[in-house]
Amino acid sequence: MKGSRDPASLVATSVPVPWSGTVWRCHHRSRAALNAEGSLGGVGGRFNAGAGSAIKPPFAALYASIQSAAALLEVVRHLGYQSADARAVVALDDVAMRVLTQLDVSLHRVFDWRADPRLLDLLARDSAYRETQQLASAALAAGAEAILVPSATGIESNLVIFVDNLDLDARIEVVKQLTELRPIISSLAGGKG
Repeated sequence: MKGSRDPASLVATSVPVPWSGTVWRCHHRSRAALNAEGSLGGVGGRFNAGAGSAIKPPFAALYASIQSAAALLEVVRHLGYQSADARAVVALDDVAMRVLTQLDVSLHRVFDWRADPRLLDLLARDSAYRETQQLASAALAAGAEAILVPSATGIESNLVIFVDNLDLDARIEVVKQLTELRPIISSLAGGKG
């Protein structure tokens, strides 16, 4: 990202705003709903740097979606693998190890980039992973508690929470949890599985 695409430029021209609402998070049942340690594995996610990322230092993020379907589909996208005939396949057993958690969130410093053309341009490129991690790192350095970004599923948007940047009076509370996801996935797959 250079010039107007530079992460520092996007952060410098953005104004953090308070944000409150409910979001959904789909996570492995071995982790608590508010545990972001999984994001530090490997290279990290699209908007955080894991231990294996070229972006240093690594930083954790709690990924959540505005819509429950997006949270579930974000995980399904990552669980998918290619079958011998190049179809994307998701094992229901993998989904069964997940929990869908609704969170009530109230934050003070959120960059809302859901409709920012500079971010949308960046996300349209296949090589954007490192650049989106740089952008998130710049937002973290600027004191953001979270960023609002388009979901890769195309459903609504995601709230990426930087857990190490939360104000003492920031609020993230578990509202409810759905622990049996097989019926949901089966219905999405047309009853197959």
